[in-house]
Amino acid sequence: MPRGKEAEYFSFYHAMDRGTSWFGTATFALVLAITDSYRPAIFALIAFFVVGGLLLTRVDTERGIREAGNDVPAVV
Repeated sequence: MPRGKEAEYFSFYHAMDRGTSWFGTATFALVLAITDSYRPAIFALIAFFVVGGLLLTRVDTERGIREAGNDVPAVV
């Protein structure tokens, strides 16, 4: 994240964390209610982890560090 914007990014992360923390639980409950079985509900949660993992493989962290300007030491 760019220097000087740490609080903004943390606030965004915190809001997304709070806003989506119910999503896995709701999906589990919905699939369980529809199928009346825990197995498909667990597979639905596994799908979230697989999709998240695939998305993370596309992240180029070195490029992000360079573009944020964090590859040079901070001047204090």
